Amino acid sequence: MQLFGLALFLILAGLFLEQSNGCGRSSETCFGSSAGYGFYFGTTNLACFNRGKRSPSISTIRLTHRYLYYRGYYYEWTGVGGKTTGKTKGRTIIGTSPRRSHCNSETDYPAAGYGVLSSECVKGCAKYFQAAYYYHGLYNNCHHFVNWLADILCTRSTCPSNCVRFG
Repeated sequence: MQLFGLALFLILAGLFLEQSNGCGRSSETCFGSSAGYGFYFGTTNLACFNRGKRSPSISTIRLTHRYLYYRGYYYEWTGVGGKTTGKTKGRTIIGTSPRRSHCNSETDYPAAGYGVLSSECVKGCAKYFQAAYYYHGLYNNCHHFVNWLADILCTRSTCPSNCVRFG
């Protein structure tokens, strides 16, 4: 029975935990530090993120909410009303601090990659994502959003037309 429980845990962990790897993928190139501005991945404890301010607790399964930090702004994607399961309307959050700053958010260093796009362009991309996609806890969550935005920062030297339109 313990073996079944371990196998189930590993399968679920593989489904829920997706690593964001920025521009480190071998098939991609990214602007170097001398040519662009660093962007960083960060995480917030998902249990804390969804419950608001309460007494501290430690989760035995550390699912995380992921964000991207670029040129002074935090870019986040969440389900409306904090919903984390199933398909729902999504919401981008753009701010100068993580949405739930009391949840001990951690920004990863060094930079995951470098981009040359303006903050206005990246804000437009985030707004476009909200208009174009639904949030889904498994298939289109904060990890997917951050990877999508990182890919644009890594590969584009001009603002994509959809981002300009929503900027």
